[in-house]
Amino acid sequence: MAAAIDLSTAGIRIGVAYEATSGSRPTSGYINIPGPKSIPAMDDAPSLLDATTLNETKYKKYIQGLRDLGGGDIAITFNYTQLFCDTWDEMYETNEANKATSKRTWITFYIPGISDAFYMPVDVVPRGNPGADVDGVLETTAHFIPIGEPDFFDAVNPTDPVSA
Repeated sequence: MAAAIDLSTAGIRIGVAYEATSGSRPTSGYINIPGPKSIPAMDDAPSLLDATTLNETKYKKYIQGLRDLGGGDIAITFNYTQLFCDTWDEMYETNEANKATSKRTWITFYIPGISDAFYMPVDVVPRGNPGADVDGVLETTAHFIPIGEPDFFDAVNPTDPVSA
């Protein structure tokens, strides 16, 4: 077994790609969404359902329930730049157009040094207007809605978008 090597968050990328065939996860063509600053944890621990009967005298019994990624919304903080706006708007428009043919948008989280990556089909929410503070970096929180089950597959390093 190899020794554990601690990793940095430097170089993490969030990629998006679109199904060419409805129902088939894209295995390439992921575009990097520029400027991510914060990604929420998506540890999908199942709920526990109390299955204790009146016959029990010492301990409760539980069964596994449904898994939850944390509230149904994936909220990611980004630096608010023109490149981010252009990339997000194009993602949203492509997502909306693909719905007519039942093709989904997929996201992945690429982590340098990890051989697999988290993938999930999502719906893209239109971007909103960021808040602002004096002497601060302009940031926004953008949203994806999960529309399918996540899984881990071989990692794909997303390519940078082309600036408009």
